[in-house]
Amino acid sequence: MTRKTIALLLLATIGTSQSTPDLPSLEASQALLQWRTDHGARWMTITTRGTGRPDLLYGGLAQPSGTPTGDAGFAAAATDFLGRTQGIHGMQPGTLTLDRVLLLPFGQIGSTDKLSVRFQQSIDGVPVKDGAVNVLMNTQGQLLSIQSAGLPNVTGFNVTPTLSAGGAMRAAEAAFGVDFGLSPTSLSSPALFVVQLERNERIRPALAYEVQALWQAQDFEPEGQIYWIDAKTAEVLRRLPAIHNFDVTGTVYTMATPGTAPAAASRWQAARQAIIRTNSFGTLFIGTLSLRAGDTTTRTFA
Repeated sequence: MTRKTIALLLLATIGTSQSTPDLPSLEASQALLQWRTDHGARWMTITTRGTGRPDLLYGGLAQPSGTPTGDAGFAAAATDFLGRTQGIHGMQPGTLTLDRVLLLPFGQIGSTDKLSVRFQQSIDGVPVKDGAVNVLMNTQGQLLSIQSAGLPNVTGFNVTPTLSAGGAMRAAEAAFGVDFGLSPTSLSSPALFVVQLERNERIRPALAYEVQALWQAQDFEPEGQIYWIDAKTAEVLRRLPAIHNFDVTGTVYTMATPGTAPAAASRWQAARQAIIRTNSFGTLFIGTLSLRAGDTTTRTFA
């Protein structure tokens, strides 16, 4: 009877805060219960990625061990919070490296300023692909949330490849030929990552080279693919598109002296300049736009 009561209590207090059926592990659930006991019952978690650990801890307010000042102080406070909540999210401090401390000036829009401290994850010097942890605090150093996009409990994962970088390039070239019936005109240098591989709705680590393969020819639409090549077996673990096409539309207004009108070329130049000024991620032009991953110079437009 006691065991059934404990199980029901866990489901009532933890399960109701989850956004998917992928509930956290029993260890994470028990750690959250203890955290709530120590820091208030308002703390909740969200679990979405299939790691068995929550991706987001939020909803409450936890006091820092000391009053932080300056970037170094807030980075130290964030590191301390990560250690104190490790049982919940499973992110091991030894795999995390400070990336940046960022002031979020929300006071300018009627809220209160916040500090976001981001850590990047790596294992024995090999970066985890898209692996990061963000710790959000107020200006007094009180914890507001921890958001994880990394791999929990991965210390000891073997990051020694048995496949060479050249072997990875050959595997990517062969895969591109199967996918498009073409030989790539360019291949990027293989980059070694610990990737987060989804299999059967669960995330597991895998050691892989990332290689971008492109085919380009005049008067033809380019083809491109990004491959994750298993660094031990040369298997293609994942394919991602390397080229994205967008249709950019809108209205551009110009001012002219009454009784005159700008020439067509001038109107086009104004349109180009207007769009250039309003896009921070790259240069865009009105018309059909082709973007290649990692390329901010090549543009085609109507």
